[in-house]
Amino acid sequence: MISRREKVAYSLGDVASNLVFQVVLLYLAFFYTDKMGLEPADVGMLFLVVRVIDAVTDPLLGYVADRTKSRWGAYRPYICGGAIPLGICFAVVFIVPDYDYAGRLVYAYITYTLMMMAYTAVNIPYSALAAVISPDPKDQVSIQSYRFIGAMLGGIIVTAVMGPLVDYFEFIDLAGGYFIPVGLMATVGVVLFWFCFRGTRERVVVRNEPGHTLIEDIQALWRNYHWRLITFMALMLLTGNVIKTTLAIYYLRYFLAMGDHVSAVLAAGMLLNMLGCLAVNQLPKHYNKASVLAVIMVVTAVVSSIAVLAPPGNAYAGIGAYLVWCFVFQSHAPIFWAMITETARFGEAKTGIRQAGVVVSTVIFMIKVGVAIGGALAVWVLMLADYEAGAQLTETSKETIAMGFSVFPAVFFIIVAALSMWYKKLTQPDSTENLPGA
Repeated sequence: MISRREKVAYSLGDVASNLVFQVVLLYLAFFYTDKMGLEPADVGMLFLVVRVIDAVTDPLLGYVADRTKSRWGAYRPYICGGAIPLGICFAVVFIVPDYDYAGRLVYAYITYTLMMMAYTAVNIPYSALAAVISPDPKDQVSIQSYRFIGAMLGGIIVTAVMGPLVDYFEFIDLAGGYFIPVGLMATVGVVLFWFCFRGTRERVVVRNEPGHTLIEDIQALWRNYHWRLITFMALMLLTGNVIKTTLAIYYLRYFLAMGDHVSAVLAAGMLLNMLGCLAVNQLPKHYNKASVLAVIMVVTAVVSSIAVLAPPGNAYAGIGAYLVWCFVFQSHAPIFWAMITETARFGEAKTGIRQAGVVVSTVIFMIKVGVAIGGALAVWVLMLADYEAGAQLTETSKETIAMGFSVFPAVFFIIVAALSMWYKKLTQPDSTENLPGA
């Protein structure tokens, strides 16, 4: 049983990660379209192209991290050493250069790609670290609960302060007011990553397998059937989540006519995200994790779909549905990530190769693919709605945004629920693929 202090220290890493991730998730598409002046189609293509690069960098980083030997362990050195490069790359994304359209688009490709590579170099080892902090499977849900409370705290900070800070610094006319607030987030993130590095320990010794090539690692990974299910679940989860989260600003601002109160609603949503993480902490001790996840996803889909029934301009009904969704949806996170750790243990038992870094890196890659697909689909919903920055939206456009925000993501959540029950079937005692310690 690891101490609460170490769990808190580990969670600080996800506070820092989400100072980056939530800004990208909530504001980057809006920044590119409304501040940098990029066409929605070009933004959607940018998100997809960067994922192709991640297809190489993510598993490669996981492979290298699994084989790293140092006085600080296999994964912690990347958290310490990668923090400053990530902070710098994060900040420069939110500068609007004084170039023509083509130059701005090239700048967006270069800076966003560098930022995601730096994020990979820190976040994959950070995520893999959870598997080696404690050898006790019972610690994993607790560790992940603390982690995602930290993640939601990072999200609350972003949603509470980004909007007001952007408005305050907008008079400087530097990237529409985004550069200084993002620079502050980057600085705080660097400090928190260092606290995470200092406050955690790697107790499970990672087997260093220099004789195994990356291809052999991937072949061993493919034999882990549970990993295949988990990665596809990650893809569906994040695609649905990002569609909804990306369109949240547009839904609140235009369909519900929230105006200046959007930031407050998003911050309240993040607070309920955090409470959702706390609410499920004890459930996996009494119920099968996959069953709990399936129920959460079904309820999430239903609540998400309700939002489309809110009359345009009826803030109370729309906000209520959104906040309930935030609470229910985020309760999945500790359970899902404990299942990822479980999957890594199963793979090691089956193949004899410890692959925590590779498992996490491939799941994170699929999460990024989901972020890219979800972001692209959200932008294409805006195109379908004939959205144009600064222009008056028609009622049909508002209804299209509302449909994309509510019903469209629900389809992906139902798919995750079905996959969860499939996963559960494989963990039953009569399954030939039974998980050790499940």
